[in-house]
Order: sequence, then structure tokens, then C-alpha cells
Amino acid sequence: MLAVYIPCKDKKEAAHIAEKLLNQKLIACANIFPSTSMYIWQGKKEESSEFVIFGKSVSEKFPLIQKEVRRLHSYDCPCITAWNIDFADQEYEKWVKESLVDGNRK
Repeated sequence: MLAVYIPCKDKKEAAHIAEKLLNQKLIACANIFPSTSMYIWQGKKEESSEFVIFGKSVSEKFPLIQKEVRRLHSYDCPCITAWNIDFADQEYEKWVKESLVDGNRK
């Protein structure tokens, strides 16, 4: 199982991207939550409010997730990161995997 982390400029963008990823069965689930980001951009310290997509998927879907997020995201250089989940409830992990197979979602 894979955890995917994608900060977005606002809640509307996060919901739009999450919905597209869900509809394409690239993620099984998305949580969207507010966040404050601090970073250096073009040599200047910045701070901004964002909304983060925390999605659950599988590693083989990551290249397609990355491609779709780049297509939809408003940032020049969006953060699209993921890490393997080593421990998860077996039933939940099974549900995630089954949710990403064609024919399992309407």
C-alpha cells in the first residue's frame, strides 16, 4: 500500500484533483486537510495556506498519479510525494487494492 501526499493551493483544487484521481482509480481514498507551508521559492522565504490531499493507493499507480497531478495542478513545481505503508489493517489494505481494480467502483 502507498500513501500519497499532495499539497494544493486551496480546498477547491484539492477536491478537484482528488476526485479525478478517485474516478480514474488511481487512489482508493483521499483525505483533504488544511495546512500551513513554509518554504524557499526563488530565493525568498514564503509561507502560505494550503490544502493537502492524503491519498491511499498502490505503488504501481504512482507514475500515473504523478502524471495526472502535474496535468491538473496549478503550481509550477507541485509536491507529489509518496511512501510505502509497511503496516496497515489487513482488511483496509485489501479494500484499497480491490477499490483500484476496474469494475469495483461505479
